[in-house]
Amino acid sequence: MAAGHCGDGLELDPGVAAGHNMPEIPQLPLPESGLEHHVPAMKEVYHPPTHGVSNREETVCGLRKRSFYIILVLALVIVAAAVGGGVGGVLAKRGSIDDVAPPAADRNNSESTRGQYELLPSTALSSVNFTDEYGYDNYLVFYQLRSRALCQSAFNSSNGEWIVSLVNSRTDIIKNGTAISASIFWRSKTVSLALSCFALEEESKKKLTRSQSRDTRVYYADPDNRIVGRLVAGSGLALSEASWNPVAGVSGNFATAPNSQIVSSGLENTDSYRGDFLFYQDSSGTIRMQRRSGGPNEWDSHNVPFNLGRAVGGSGMALMPIYNAGLRALSLFYNEAGTGTLKHASVMYDTRWTAEDLPTALDESALITAFSWGYNSTDSSAALPGAKSNATVQVLTLHPGRNVQLTSFANGSWAFLGDVKGMAGREMPIMLATNQGGRVYGVVPDGDGREVNVIEWRWKGGIEYERVGVVNTTLPGII
Repeated sequence: MAAGHCGDGLELDPGVAAGHNMPEIPQLPLPESGLEHHVPAMKEVYHPPTHGVSNREETVCGLRKRSFYIILVLALVIVAAAVGGGVGGVLAKRGSIDDVAPPAADRNNSESTRGQYELLPSTALSSVNFTDEYGYDNYLVFYQLRSRALCQSAFNSSNGEWIVSLVNSRTDIIKNGTAISASIFWRSKTVSLALSCFALEEESKKKLTRSQSRDTRVYYADPDNRIVGRLVAGSGLALSEASWNPVAGVSGNFATAPNSQIVSSGLENTDSYRGDFLFYQDSSGTIRMQRRSGGPNEWDSHNVPFNLGRAVGGSGMALMPIYNAGLRALSLFYNEAGTGTLKHASVMYDTRWTAEDLPTALDESALITAFSWGYNSTDSSAALPGAKSNATVQVLTLHPGRNVQLTSFANGSWAFLGDVKGMAGREMPIMLATNQGGRVYGVVPDGDGREVNVIEWRWKGGIEYERVGVVNTTLPGII
């Protein structure tokens, strides 16, 4: 995380500091106390006259008693004023410092507050992409903070900047370390002018009518392992928490296993698989498929068929469309129980499933993410028809403490291609996510391992990936 830093040291203006110096104490000679003439009881020693009674007034230290006591009182007043002024000056100076430098406890609280807005080291990741009506590329990355809040980093190629905003700050209803899945649901190429909340000039109206309408949806779990859905409609891009709304029929209705992943897919474009899908494992480890049906609150529930091979508990999962102008398919990847191999299952017509084992061995805790590129060019019922198809699939798998590995479909066949060179060494990720734009995002620990960053890579084709940079994950106003 490229987080800014604000130092605690503050420099006082010399002119102001000078005003807080201790006042100068006048160096007045104090009268002698004559202690040698006092007894411990502090009574004057009386010497009676030797030649009768004298009319002369009694003296102390050569001064008449009244004069002596007046001078003594004045001296005490001067000393008290000097001491009081010195203490007041010190307190005033300390007060001015306290005004600009908070107490240590407050500074610790401030640092603790800033820490709550840092990336959760074990955060899940999810990403989607789309091209807006002006032809600019948009990449959205979703993750969790230490506070449990969910955040989005949004990139638009028009300015090349990552903008960070909250998705949900209600930390009491978000599971710590929740699974996260995002998807795009494309609706139309135009947006009604009624979406505008401000007066539009004629040219702005023309631009608005060219806008594309889509939903961006984010799914995660609450502390009771129930799935929660949030969406932003219209342009599909939200830059404030207030823009997010509940996904109808989802929140609280689907319970997952505590270690379940969540994956989802929507209608990304006219050639994408038609439907709004949500996959997860239930308490028995069965992969459940929820598909939005007729009504806005209605979802049809199905199991991924057991005869395809069951998944290990807490299996890594990836879900992606295979684009086709004709017959379309939705591909699911998971870790098969018993064999420890990467399973590829495809669904068509919502209930027609096929499956195959891929040449990739997996640990039980392996992470899986995938994206597709290109089109199927036939209407064959095969998941990925052979040489006539230019479809390419990249499946990235990650085992704890090991490099990212690639399994690829190209030229009509699958192959295990081993380690991805660009994601190793100091930038070996501990979490991965991809989108259909060929971008890969990884959570990478920094040098001392106390904090993490999100690194972005770009697929260049074949087995090559190129590092793009660090994704900004710092909320505005958080230093």
